Amino acid sequence: MITMVTKYRIIKIYRNGIIKLPADIRHSMGLRENDEFIVTVENDRIVLIPRRLIDPVELYCSELGREVDEDLLLEEGTRSLRRIMNI
Repeated sequence: MITMVTKYRIIKIYRNGIIKLPADIRHSMGLRENDEFIVTVENDRIVLIPRRLIDPVELYCSELGREVDEDLLLEEGTRSLRRIMNI
Protein backbone atom coordinates (compact mmCIF):
# COMPACT_ATOMS: atom_id res chain seq x y z
CA MET A 1 0.00 0.00 0.00
CA ILE A 2 1.35 3.40 -0.99
CA THR A 3 1.11 6.14 1.63
CA MET A 4 0.83 9.68 0.35
CA VAL A 5 3.57 11.99 1.59
CA THR A 6 2.21 15.51 1.44
CA LYS A 7 5.09 17.33 3.11
CA TYR A 8 6.99 19.48 0.63
CA ARG A 9 10.75 19.08 0.50
CA ILE A 10 13.50 21.10 -1.03
CA ILE A 11 16.03 18.98 -2.84
CA LYS A 12 18.79 20.00 -5.18
CA ILE A 13 20.36 18.76 -8.36
CA TYR A 14 23.91 17.53 -7.90
CA ARG A 15 26.67 17.18 -10.44
CA ASN A 16 25.63 15.31 -13.61
CA GLY A 17 21.92 15.87 -12.89
CA ILE A 18 21.72 13.55 -9.87
CA ILE A 19 18.85 14.18 -7.46
CA LYS A 20 18.34 12.49 -4.11
CA LEU A 21 14.84 11.57 -2.97
CA PRO A 22 14.24 11.76 0.80
CA ALA A 23 14.38 8.37 2.55
CA ASP A 24 10.78 8.48 3.82
CA ILE A 25 9.50 9.02 0.28
CA ARG A 26 11.66 6.17 -1.07
CA HIS A 27 10.47 3.85 1.69
CA SER A 28 6.78 4.76 1.38
CA MET A 29 6.92 4.12 -2.37
CA GLY A 30 8.93 0.90 -2.03
CA LEU A 31 11.77 2.30 -4.14
CA ARG A 32 15.14 0.59 -4.30
CA GLU A 33 18.53 1.35 -5.74
CA ASN A 34 18.57 1.05 -9.56
CA ASP A 35 14.77 1.36 -9.92
CA GLU A 36 13.89 3.02 -13.22
CA PHE A 37 11.46 5.89 -13.72
CA ILE A 38 9.47 7.39 -16.52
CA VAL A 39 10.04 11.15 -16.41
CA THR A 40 7.68 13.65 -17.96
CA VAL A 41 6.87 17.34 -17.67
CA GLU A 42 3.23 18.19 -16.95
CA ASN A 43 2.03 21.73 -16.35
CA ASP A 44 5.56 22.99 -15.61
CA ARG A 45 6.16 20.17 -13.09
CA ILE A 46 8.65 17.33 -13.34
CA VAL A 47 6.86 14.03 -12.71
CA LEU A 48 8.70 10.80 -11.87
CA ILE A 49 6.72 7.57 -12.23
CA PRO A 50 8.26 4.26 -11.18
CA ARG A 51 8.52 2.19 -14.35
CA ARG A 52 6.96 -0.86 -12.64
CA LEU A 53 3.72 1.12 -12.29
CA ILE A 54 3.36 1.74 -16.04
CA ASP A 55 1.75 -0.73 -18.43
CA PRO A 56 4.22 -1.11 -21.34
CA VAL A 57 1.42 -0.96 -23.91
CA GLU A 58 0.13 2.26 -22.36
CA LEU A 59 3.63 3.72 -22.51
CA TYR A 60 4.03 2.86 -26.21
CA CYS A 61 0.57 4.21 -26.97
CA SER A 62 1.47 7.56 -25.47
CA GLU A 63 4.77 7.63 -27.36
CA LEU A 64 3.00 6.83 -30.64
CA GLY A 65 0.22 9.30 -29.89
CA ARG A 66 -2.55 6.87 -30.81
CA GLU A 67 -4.49 3.85 -29.65
CA VAL A 68 -2.64 0.57 -30.12
CA ASP A 69 -4.33 -2.79 -30.66
CA GLU A 70 -2.60 -5.02 -28.07
CA ASP A 71 -3.40 -8.24 -29.96
CA LEU A 72 -2.01 -6.85 -33.21
CA LEU A 73 1.09 -5.58 -31.39
CA LEU A 74 1.66 -9.05 -29.88
CA GLU A 75 1.19 -10.76 -33.27
CA GLU A 76 3.63 -8.38 -34.97
CA GLY A 77 6.18 -8.86 -32.19
CA THR A 78 5.83 -12.65 -32.40
CA ARG A 79 6.27 -12.61 -36.19
CA SER A 80 9.30 -10.36 -35.88
CA LEU A 81 10.90 -12.61 -33.24
CA ARG A 82 10.24 -15.72 -35.33
CA ARG A 83 11.82 -14.04 -38.34
CA ILE A 84 14.91 -13.08 -36.33
CA MET A 85 15.25 -16.57 -34.85
CA ASN A 86 14.44 -18.31 -38.17
CA ILE A 87 11.55 -20.26 -36.64
